[in-house]
Parts: sequence; structure tokens; C-alpha cells
Amino acid sequence: MSDRVVIMNDGRLQQMDMPGTVYAHPNNVWVAGFIGSPAMNFFDCTFRTRDGGGFLDAGEFSVEITSDMAEAVRKNATGAEVVLGVRPEDITVSKIRRPASIQGSVYVIEPMGDSVIVDANIGKNLAKARADPSFQADIEEKVYLTFNQSKIHVFEKKRQTTIV
Repeated sequence: MSDRVVIMNDGRLQQMDMPGTVYAHPNNVWVAGFIGSPAMNFFDCTFRTRDGGGFLDAGEFSVEITSDMAEAVRKNATGAEVVLGVRPEDITVSKIRRPASIQGSVYVIEPMGDSVIVDANIGKNLAKARADPSFQADIEEKVYLTFNQSKIHVFEKKRQTTIV
């Protein structure tokens, strides 16, 4: 038994750390997608600013980010193109619109016993969210997804490395 894991891809070390750290703070897009089931959701975005704040524009939706995140993107991204990453358990699914929620439609619901995985279409994007096992919705029913702001990840698109 070990207290550290080594993540390799094509014979190259990607990250070495404690499992919880790798999961919560992946070094790059590949590690983020490799660790976790279901895998992290990824959305190609453009970083934009408005009224001194920052947001990630994915076309069909946008996500405001904290001023600290915006500053990190400004300093560390090679351009405006970034990748937003969010784990399924960090997305709340509701039939009621909430502040900062994103409208989607149910594509499929997969019962897992202790939870259900809700696949929702957001325009051309598909997002997986982990919901309470009592959540029910019909295929193509309108739902609202809210990302946990403190758990989102931002990756540099060109290099695929973690910014936030």
C-alpha cells in the first residue's frame, strides 16, 4: 500500500502525489480526465472580461469566475482560448432555474444506486452530473445545471496544463 500515486501517459510522468491531491488538483487535462468516474466534463471556452470581472464563454453558455481565477488566467494563459473542467459531482441539477444556472435538456439518466448520472445537452456540449438517486426527469426535459464555483478547473488550451 502506498500513500502516493504516479500517473503516466505514453511512458511520461504526468503527476505524482497523494490520490486526493491528484483528484482535486490535476496537473493537466489528461490527468483530470483520467482520474474519476465518470470523467471530468470539459468545455472549450474563450476567456473574456467585463466590468473588471472575468468569465468563460463556451458559446451556448458562460460561467463567471472569481477575480483570483481571472487574474490567474490573465497571467498564465498563452491566449484567450481555455478549457473549463468540472467534475460531475460538482454540478447541481435542478428543474428550477437558479442564479448562474445553465439550461440544458436531459439526454439520459443512469441509475447508479447511491446516485444517478444525468447526461444533459447544453447546445452542442454534453455534460454529466451526479445527482441524488431520487432525481427524476424525462428524456429531453429542460433542466438547469449549476457549477460549484469553488471546484471548477481552468486549463490552458494550447499546452493542456492547469491554470486554476
